[in-house]
Amino acid sequence: MLCLQIVDRLAVEENSENFLKILRNNIHKGVMFYYLVGHILWLGVVLEHKM
Repeated sequence: MLCLQIVDRLAVEENSENFLKILRNNIHKGVMFYYLVGHILWLGVVLEHKM
């Protein structure tokens, strides 16, 4: 669903360079967010096993 919206935006976006820059920033934020969430979950599992 999200991919379709991105493609739509890209099709109508006149300044595609700017669009790609924004897209790259959003992907980077998403990766960092998932990395942090995964790290917190992993720490929780490790701590539970040590208890």
